[in-house]
Amino acid sequence: MRAIRFLIMTGAGLVMIHFLVRVFVADRFIVRGESMSPTLVDGKPVYVNKLTYGARIYTSFDFECPDLHCFRMPGLRKPRCGDVIAFNYPFGRGQERIQFKINYVYLKRCIGCPGDSLSIRGGYYINNHIEGGFPAIQGQHMVASVPDSLMGYGYGCFPNDTAFSWTLKEFGPVLVPGKGICIKMDPYHARLYSYVIEYETGSRPSIQDGTVLLENRPAGSYIFRENYYFMAGDNVLNSSDSRYFGFVPERFIIGRVPVK
Repeated sequence: MRAIRFLIMTGAGLVMIHFLVRVFVADRFIVRGESMSPTLVDGKPVYVNKLTYGARIYTSFDFECPDLHCFRMPGLRKPRCGDVIAFNYPFGRGQERIQFKINYVYLKRCIGCPGDSLSIRGGYYINNHIEGGFPAIQGQHMVASVPDSLMGYGYGCFPNDTAFSWTLKEFGPVLVPGKGICIKMDPYHARLYSYVIEYETGSRPSIQDGTVLLENRPAGSYIFRENYYFMAGDNVLNSSDSRYFGFVPERFIIGRVPVK
């Protein structure tokens, strides 16, 4: 009997250690698709480091709810441009609004942090706080070689509004939202940040006779309440990323993927 109790306790202890490691230290995912090729290839298992940014701890386990309730443990640092990051796809329950879905995970490279001004010129990423460009330059070369006539305008690229003639070759500039940053609420910014504002307030801005209304009241300015990031795949021509769906809330970030 003593041996059996020892085995049961040992097994339970190992299960608990495994669970705690997955929650607080690292978790394992399988790469699906070619969007991060050649950095990460289809079928490759990767470990997501949760210590760098701090583990995300759920305060509600009702995962049928589209709202994410959590807090983050202290980490070593904030996400940086160039990091490969695992995050929950911000439109996991449809394209109508930013909503959380627990097992809808993307792996992409961060190319824009809160407060950065990001643009694409001739197919190449430009960040006002980064010198020397980004990795995956070969993928950017490929976009640059595609004729403008094949890129398309309006719908397809973020913010999916015909008022913006952005493409994969000519995009932005766009300010990546950050907590405490204040923007003027004109029609341009209302369209550009409509999903973010709805995510933070529950109400999407509307435009009437050139005036922006938020919660049926005129809004002259808006202060962002959370941090956001702009993500892109290394396989630039074959990646569904922020160039299409926009900003990723910081709380949707799971952790950093160590790559060479």
